[in-house]
Amino acid sequence: MKKLYTLIRRLKITAAAWANRKSEWKEYTPAQKKIFESLHPGDLVDAWMPLCEEELIMIDADHQHRVYLIAEVREKSVLAYAGTSQIDKYPDWMKVILPASRYHVWKNGCILLDKTVELSVNCLISRLDDASEVTLREADRRIRMINAQSGKQLPEFGTCMTVRTGDILRKDGQYYYVFGIDERIHTHHLHPTAREKDLLLRTPAGSFVAEVHKDISFPADTVFEPYYACRESENERVAYLKRKYTSGKHEKIQKHYYTHDVGEYFMHPESGEKMIYIYSSNGRDYGVSEKDSNDPQIRRIAWEYDRCGNSADDDLITDILNRLIDSNTSRWGWLDELMVWE
Repeated sequence: MKKLYTLIRRLKITAAAWANRKSEWKEYTPAQKKIFESLHPGDLVDAWMPLCEEELIMIDADHQHRVYLIAEVREKSVLAYAGTSQIDKYPDWMKVILPASRYHVWKNGCILLDKTVELSVNCLISRLDDASEVTLREADRRIRMINAQSGKQLPEFGTCMTVRTGDILRKDGQYYYVFGIDERIHTHHLHPTAREKDLLLRTPAGSFVAEVHKDISFPADTVFEPYYACRESENERVAYLKRKYTSGKHEKIQKHYYTHDVGEYFMHPESGEKMIYIYSSNGRDYGVSEKDSNDPQIRRIAWEYDRCGNSADDDLITDILNRLIDSNTSRWGWLDELMVWE
């Protein structure tokens, strides 16, 4: 009965709070105004959670306020990333650590970087410190990767980009895995895919074919878009694939992969010629012209061809694959793996 009474009471409080909620539930004090006027992106503050009083009283007193990392100062509010002491609850890609000894907070914690909250002036309690350059660089690494993967536009802190071994970088629509850094950045080309079995690197950011048999190096000042920071297990996977390839066991490793659905149509914008996608290799797409489907010849699908958004029917694709295999089994025999449609 007591639990039911408590639940009803909380529901009534919440209903009243939402019914009477205003953008600011109390005026700010001169001290809060002074704190607000001193803030810049990169500052750490202690602040009340941006909730009205009725909602705050439903939260334990120790958790009603927390550390925030200021990302943007607006006319009457700030955008900030929220902190938490539950470090182990969140994955590395979405947090940056705040050691208590460095930032004079009450316990070790982290800042969550997957979203921002808006804090009005009356939420501010005190300014703690400014985040170090190392912390802001680490935060920017993760924010840029979150933005690249999700399409969000979370605010950054404007630090220089740092590239590390194990990073997946994006440049001109292509993906690269960094395996070494000296005077140059040494990478393996990656191809997003969901089909390839060999040379496959699976990450939370997607699955990739890793071309570990080829090294591609870039000047150290090359501008990339950071996409993902591989975990230890994922770096070990790449190392395993390299050992597998260099140990002489690579005769079964296929150098073809699939970046589109087999059978997808591509059309030339001027001639109207339609190409039927078959496979990809070395960063290029290959297919068969629809008009040559009775005597198919594999051709590169040039960059100017546009995706049509539809595919050839299964019977036509099967017929093309059979004709290719029959024309040269030693070269196209591997295409029989495509006969089992998913």
